[in-house]
Amino acid sequence: MRETLIHPLGAPGNGLTLEPFPFGEVFVREYGHDVTAWAGFETLRDIREFRMTCMAAQVAGENPARHDEIVLRLACLRGDRGPRPWHWTAVP
Repeated sequence: MRETLIHPLGAPGNGLTLEPFPFGEVFVREYGHDVTAWAGFETLRDIREFRMTCMAAQVAGENPARHDEIVLRLACLRGDRGPRPWHWTAVP
């Protein structure tokens, strides 16, 4: 039976962790390469986080109940909420 891959969260040393164990090992084995070891990984991670924050800002503009989430995400990106992993709530 094949293990189900959900999504990679990163790797030790770059501010992220691989969860749930042994997900990181499974992902690397199945994908064939540890993308978190690539020199451009942090840049792509940062771009993705920025895009997710921009999307959350659009949602918050239409739904004031999501305002606190965008404030949190902006604080995280500014470095005001400590190192990763951050705990963001999904914004539908």
